[in-house]
Amino acid sequence: KLGQVHFTVQYDIRRTVLTVRLIKAINLSPLDGEWSKPCNPFAIVQLQPDYQHQLQSYVQRKTTNPNFDETFEFEVLVQELQRLSLCITLHSFDTFASHDIIGQALLPLADLDLNKENIYITDLRPSLKHVDLGELMVSLGYLKSAERLTVVLIKARNLPAVNIKGTAFCVAFADPYVKVSLLINGKRVKKKKTSTKKSDLHPVFNEAVSFDISKELLSNIDLLLSVMHDNDVIGSFLIGAHAQGKQHEHWQDVLTADRPIAHWHILQDPKKF
Repeated sequence: KLGQVHFTVQYDIRRTVLTVRLIKAINLSPLDGEWSKPCNPFAIVQLQPDYQHQLQSYVQRKTTNPNFDETFEFEVLVQELQRLSLCITLHSFDTFASHDIIGQALLPLADLDLNKENIYITDLRPSLKHVDLGELMVSLGYLKSAERLTVVLIKARNLPAVNIKGTAFCVAFADPYVKVSLLINGKRVKKKKTSTKKSDLHPVFNEAVSFDISKELLSNIDLLLSVMHDNDVIGSFLIGAHAQGKQHEHWQDVLTADRPIAHWHILQDPKKF
């Protein structure tokens, strides 16, 4: 058993607002049965399958029985309720790594009684979904005549809101910026960064950085892009000769095209890099 979550759900037809009151969770337990480090639980409350609405609770420090007592509101048309589900996912905050998923509760909103406040005590189920660190849209272009690689950091979306300052656990909007590191044969040789966007989980940067790179070096080049908050890495990914998947495809397209190419890329656990 992973524990239980207590919450209420009520729909206001006049305001077209769905109100979720997260009361508490009890007896939180990891899948392997034992905590190897303190449990610092917080909840992500969202509507599926759209994932357009995602809210987060405060982090509760060192407890497996957190009392949240927090209210979340979603603007939803009544006809939309039939296809949506409320998902509450419990995580354990980790300052130096990706947050651990404890479990989740899923409620189809088609089952909701619209005439009253609905009260639920629900067992948490395993979740295979990784913690979403957000995405970054990047444009890459290589000007062959000038032997110049230009990276345009366009915008990010869905950055995580949970943040810890000192010993006070709180939810805060990140102050993101993007750091771009140039790697040659795996060695970092240069780095540049954008300006910082204050209190923004969907920041628009539209800033360019450039590197002078000879054609002969292109087969040895990688770019490590990291979305940062203060000195902490929110998430990263690698684009270049040694990248994999979509990031490698993006790099190959840039080398063969005569124009800049832009793609969204999912931010990954910075421990990988």
